[in-house]
Amino acid sequence: VQDAQGGSLILVRVFNGQAQVLQRVQLNLPDDTWHRFRLEHDRGALFGFIDGTLRVQATDPNPIPAGQAGVWSYDAGFD
Repeated sequence: VQDAQGGSLILVRVFNGQAQVLQRVQLNLPDDTWHRFRLEHDRGALFGFIDGTLRVQATDPNPIPAGQAGVWSYDAGFD
């Protein structure tokens, strides 16, 4: 996610309506270019890739069951 300040990729855990930021890294991507985002999960370890490169990772101290993930962006679109 590039946040309102621009240039941040954020891994957020949402459970029972409560959001917890697990990791935030600065990241600047061109606005006029398509990118591929991939999220991997392994027993609480989360890995976020952009264009095949690992850009953010975090550990979820209370991992939720596998099978649910979401993507959100601020002031941007994706297909």
